[in-house]
Parts: sequence; structure tokens; C-alpha cells
Amino acid sequence: MRTPSSALQAPQALMLIYVSPSDVFRKLTDSRHLSWLVFLLIFAMYMISNLVFFGAIDPDWVVNKQLAAAGELSQSEREELGRVFRKFAEYSGVSGGIISMIMTLLASLALAGYYMVIGNSADRKIEFNDWFLFTLCTQLPIVVKYLGFLLLFFVTPSHELELNLAGYSSLNQLFLGLNSTDVLYQWAEYLDIFYLWQIALAAVGLHIWCQFSYSKSVALASAPYLAIFITWLLLI
Repeated sequence: MRTPSSALQAPQALMLIYVSPSDVFRKLTDSRHLSWLVFLLIFAMYMISNLVFFGAIDPDWVVNKQLAAAGELSQSEREELGRVFRKFAEYSGVSGGIISMIMTLLASLALAGYYMVIGNSADRKIEFNDWFLFTLCTQLPIVVKYLGFLLLFFVTPSHELELNLAGYSSLNQLFLGLNSTDVLYQWAEYLDIFYLWQIALAAVGLHIWCQFSYSKSVALASAPYLAIFITWLLLI
């Protein structure tokens, strides 16, 4: 199938999304062929990062770290949980990559639906497939995040490695320093500084596709993230 002359090529799109995202979003509706390429790139980064990390460390170390993070346990509970963790330890790399990609895919589908509703409210009749590609492109900071993770992994001495190394850019690891027994630990570990980059990309795209002001675009792009983390915080 031929692509329109205005369509982006994969190398061009993957470079411009980081340095000139407005140029990408202006041509994205003519570039549906990029959807699977962007999806596979994100999936590859998840898989490579997980396989490198879990393939280079002792499964028993993983189990011990998981047990330590589980908090106070009786001896029988620790032994039972240890058996469960050991069954899955050797598959941690593959399962971690697949689970991460499934979560990203589901989130991208939900966000694409949200953006489509926004577009329809502004009388922009843009198809769901286009919004899905739009959303995948806003997720591309994940690639930079995991390149940073791999760099940290290779420069960190083995005795200093932590199981949550991939969360190096989280609110917790950058600023709060909570331990796994703190009630806000999981919330702070998932609240990642790279979300700001994703929001910024979505805001640029909404400004171009829907002709919203930048302030409205930022507000609309931020809304799903704020809704999730504020609701989560209130439920803790």
C-alpha cells in the first residue's frame, strides 16, 4: 500500500518526536503505517530492558528482594511466598516485559478514546486509529527512560543494584526516598517525571489537531494523569 507523499518515514518520525514534535503531529494522520513500528519499538525497549536486567542477576537475589519488600511476615508465610516467587523468578524478564507492554497498550487505548472524545467535542472528526497512533507517539519518552535505565544498570556495581532500579525517575527515588513499608511507596514509585514529557507531547498534539490554546491543551493532556494519581492518593 502506498503512503501519502506527506507521510513521515520511521527514522524521521522517531527523531523529530523528541526535538520537534509539532512537525510530527502535523503529518501524523498521513502516517498510519507508523503505528505498529512505534508499538514494536516500545515493546522492544520493555523486553530488552527486562531481559538484560533479570538475565544478569541471580534469581535468588530477586526472591530475597521481593521478600524484603513484602514487609513483616511469619516464617511460614515467608516460606510459602518464597516458593511462589521462586517459581516465577526465572521468567521475570519475559513476564515483566510483557506485563509492562500490556499495561501500556491498555492505557494507550483508553487515552486514545479520551482524545477522540475531546476531538469530537471540538468538531474534529479524526478516526480512532489516528488517535491511537497519536497516543503511542506521546508514549515514546518511555524509550528514553529505559535507555537511561540500561545505562544505570551497566554503570551500577552489582552489590548496589535494587529491584526497583527502573523507577529511577520516580517521585520517590528522586525526592521522597520512601521505603517499601511506607503507605505512599507504590504511589510515589509510579509517579514518574517522564509523565511530564508525555503530557507535553500530548499538549502539543492537541494544540495542532484540535486548535486548542496551549493552556487548554496542557489542562486536557494532564487531566487523565491527575485523575488517576489524585484518586489513587485519596484511596490510600
